[in-house]
Amino acid sequence: MKNFIIIFSVLIITSCTIIRPPLIWGLTHEIAKVDEEFDLRVKEKFPVGTNEDQVIKLLKNQFFKVKDKENGGSAYFDVMQIACSIRYSIGWHTNKDKKIVSIGASVNHSCL
Repeated sequence: MKNFIIIFSVLIITSCTIIRPPLIWGLTHEIAKVDEEFDLRVKEKFPVGTNEDQVIKLLKNQFFKVKDKENGGSAYFDVMQIACSIRYSIGWHTNKDKKIVSIGASVNHSCL
């Protein structure tokens, strides 16, 4: 029983101390509002016309996993908690000059 308490305590502490990217700092915890808030934050950070290389560099520096593709890309960051996981996703399209022409973001919750 003592080992269980120690292991459980370590899990609680580590799940609360995950380093989160500044891009998601301070977002609401309300599931109904966080999606819209994150989307707005991403659009403000990377407005149409932003160079794709800047977007990719910042996201990688914040530990997002980035997937490049022709005419755009996507990125995500997963937060794992004890009973739930949260995925912060970003997708964008670019023109031939590698400038952002559209960008959007979403938050998906998955719980046991």
